[in-house]
Amino acid sequence: MAGYQLPGVTGAVTNASPIDEGTLARTTSPSPGTVGAASTQSLSDHDLAFIQTTAGRTIGGARKPLGELQHLREVHLQRQAAAARESGPGSWAARFEQATVDCMSALIEEAQSPFGNATEQVRLLTEELRKSGSVATEDRLKTALEVLLGMERQRQLMGESDDNSETMPLLADALNASADRRNTVLKNLIEKATRARASVTEEQLRTAITDVLSVERQRQLLGVSTDSDAAASMALVNEATKLR
Repeated sequence: MAGYQLPGVTGAVTNASPIDEGTLARTTSPSPGTVGAASTQSLSDHDLAFIQTTAGRTIGGARKPLGELQHLREVHLQRQAAAARESGPGSWAARFEQATVDCMSALIEEAQSPFGNATEQVRLLTEELRKSGSVATEDRLKTALEVLLGMERQRQLMGESDDNSETMPLLADALNASADRRNTVLKNLIEKATRARASVTEEQLRTAITDVLSVERQRQLLGVSTDSDAAASMALVNEATKLR
């Protein structure tokens, strides 16, 4: 006799969860929860670290100027509001933008502190020195650096300074700007003396050479002078020495 099977309901599920007797449900119900609520997505440690090291900072890690920070904060506030409308306030995009806004707010508060004002002053004077090449501006920059370094020393003693401190990058940038100005002065004197030796005094050359060597020494001690920088400065010094 050919094989056969007992008749039954076609397509029936035999391993379904039991349904309580006396109810009208024909299948199991999902776990209870808030109807219509958007899911909340958390930011990873990588996301938070990325925000802390990039938001409101330059490629070198220094804090951006106060005005730019305030503008960026407004931009991210608008992005956070848009993400909350489109994907919900608990979405990853909305939370990411909110974390960025919080980071910007902290940087703005830091920039408005006495230490922040000191760093901003050094930054502005460095930019001014690059544009003007003025000795007076370099003197003001030197004073501003002394104030900033004094504050940084106090922060280190109190354990408030960290690896993200922008004091050293600002100091390096200021020294490079100063070196550019002094090298330019010596170069101009060399060109002037080459055309008419009597137009340049020994004292002018001696002072210019001393200025170049002084700032180059400071850059080397801080490790911000490259081999090409040092070679360019020494080439000018050697050429000026021959003229003397």
